[in-house]
Amino acid sequence: RQEAGVARQNARGPGSPPGSPGRGLGTAVPSGACTELDLLPLLEALLDVRNAAEGAELFHGTLAAALAEWLAGFGCERVVLGGGCFVNRVLTEALIEGLAARGVTALLARAAPTGDGGLALGQARVAAESLG
Repeated sequence: RQEAGVARQNARGPGSPPGSPGRGLGTAVPSGACTELDLLPLLEALLDVRNAAEGAELFHGTLAAALAEWLAGFGCERVVLGGGCFVNRVLTEALIEGLAARGVTALLARAAPTGDGGLALGQARVAAESLG
């Protein structure tokens, strides 16, 4: 049995639109000197979703839209996306599109894996440089 996110990702064909965000379910909230990303409304909404594909679409779309809004709020022209969550094609494509719509370029790993493999490679390089 596949998890809903993987099943949804596998069901998407080339050129399919990313997940649909739920309006107001993920927002950037000022918190002192920082801005936090509040996804509790999304989690509450997911409790009422009975269809796994609809839940996955709501989750991916809302998370990508909220992240794009939050990241764009920092005023950067470019952001680097890294970590194992960016192996998820649905989330990555939706976030890249959301950032582009806000004038932000997303940079992704090309020569090394985006997750733990890339992190380990970077750690090995730092270790090698420090050892001479």
